[in-house]
Order: sequence, then structure tokens, then C-alpha cells
Amino acid sequence: VYEVKLKAGAKAESFATFRARFKAPQGGSSQLVERALPTSVIRDERPAASGPARLSLVVAGFAEKLRGSYWARALSWESLQTELRALPPGLLAREDVAELARLIDTARKLDR
Repeated sequence: VYEVKLKAGAKAESFATFRARFKAPQGGSSQLVERALPTSVIRDERPAASGPARLSLVVAGFAEKLRGSYWARALSWESLQTELRALPPGLLAREDVAELARLIDTARKLDR
């Protein structure tokens, strides 16, 4: 998860290039994936992002909060729970998302 800040007046078609190299589980030579990231995927406001993207933000925020990250210093357990509850119903019905909600609640209760 990255925060992207474009220069004022920037009108580029893409803002970055994604590069990843991977190997298949059975081994062999590595493969390179390289794709331009279009500016059309950037959202100005969190509610405009897709449900899976917003879920990723909750997961990343939870991880940062658990590790006491500088970047999560202003993030509250309640705001994580609020963001999670605002996800689309299809995501909220998933067992892994329900487990995440339980984990956030447990961490909130244990945090002193």
C-alpha cells in the first residue's frame, strides 16, 4: 500500500512502473512482470476506492498499529473498526474478514 502524491498539474498517463520477479513453486527460471501503473487507479478519497482496496488499507493499518509504527500513531482501534464495518456486504460476509474484525477487537481490548 502506497500513498501517492502527484505534482500539481501532472497529467501523465501513468505514474509508476510495477516490476516483480517470481519463480513458480516447482522451481525453474524466474519470470519478470512489468506493468505501467495508470493514474486512473489513484483515488482522491478513501470511500472512492474499491472494497478490496479499502480492506487492504484496514489490514495494513492493523499491522502498523500492532507493531507500534510511527505511521499509525494517530490511528485508533475505533477508526479501524469503523473502516472495516464500512466495507461492502460481500466482503463483510467473508470468514477471513470476520476473523480480522475479531482480531482488531481483541487487540483493542488488550491495548493499554
